[in-house]
Amino acid sequence: MPRRDPRCGAASFWGMARSFLHGYCARVRALSPRTIEAYRMSLECLVTFIVSTGTRKAEITFDCLERSMLKQWIAWMREERGSSPKTMGLRLSAVKSFLRFCSEEDISLAGLYEGARAIKAPARAEEAHRISGGR
Repeated sequence: MPRRDPRCGAASFWGMARSFLHGYCARVRALSPRTIEAYRMSLECLVTFIVSTGTRKAEITFDCLERSMLKQWIAWMREERGSSPKTMGLRLSAVKSFLRFCSEEDISLAGLYEGARAIKAPARAEEAHRISGGR
């Protein structure tokens, strides 16, 4: 899958995700298969959330990864999935790693990474509620 959408020239979420998991994580960082699988699961969790907001899977773009959406995702993991703060932290860390990779590959995505970088993973369930804006 290409890293750019041929229709508009914007970075392709799906192409970047594939490059991140199969190229960068596997070859450049030489992460273990289990770690790569955890990163994949984290991205899939985020995709599942985005789809739950009404966006079709094929229409997911980097616009879906704004800071406010990531904060809503944290709330969703807590409220809908019953995820522990540790799990939420691991998922958020993987998505931040993905966005860092994307920003290094395409400077136009640097703002997304900067917005995500400032989000702190909740240490306790009460913090998850506060971080997500009390949702």
